[in-house]
Amino acid sequence: FASDPPPSLEIIDPYAYCQQLTLPKLIINSTGDRFFLPDSSQFYYAALPDPKYLRYVPNTDHELDASANETLRSFYAAIIANQPWPEFSWEISEGEKMAISAKDMPLEVRLWQASNPTSRDFRLQTIGPAWKSTILEPTRRFGERVEYEVRLSPPDHGWQAALMELTFPDPCGVAQSLTLTTGVAVLPDTLPYALDFLKGAR
Repeated sequence: FASDPPPSLEIIDPYAYCQQLTLPKLIINSTGDRFFLPDSSQFYYAALPDPKYLRYVPNTDHELDASANETLRSFYAAIIANQPWPEFSWEISEGEKMAISAKDMPLEVRLWQASNPTSRDFRLQTIGPAWKSTILEPTRRFGERVEYEVRLSPPDHGWQAALMELTFPDPCGVAQSLTLTTGVAVLPDTLPYALDFLKGAR
């Protein structure tokens, strides 16, 4: 329905209601989910109004892990106590540049990466706990803000996935820390079995 969606989609498609979701939102995803692609947030996250937060949990399957529960507890505690969460923004430019601009200084920022030399498949059951991280230093400071930026290159063979992870002090102290992430970038940004009629489809 990319070129001529039927009117009924405005009623039955949850995407049509994005702008009505004005309450705080936290989306927790797995990088190795056996049902959902790791970069699927690119199709809906930008359309959601603020406030919104995203976290991908590396080296997990659909069930996630205990750290996801800690993030969820922090989210609800902040809402109940009317405590603001850290203020930051991020962008992925053409899949090759990832950048974070944070008003609140993170305790730590990491770049997580995983690769598959044969297929665009990052499921935990396929590649195992292949996500590895490196600590990033700020690339720029100005005023109260701090920026982090990385440039990615497609691998010689197969596909590579990457995300940036921020760790903050927990606003309400219900957990040792608060972990949030950017979306996931996959390079090269190609589908091995893409069909022409899917180009431009949501």
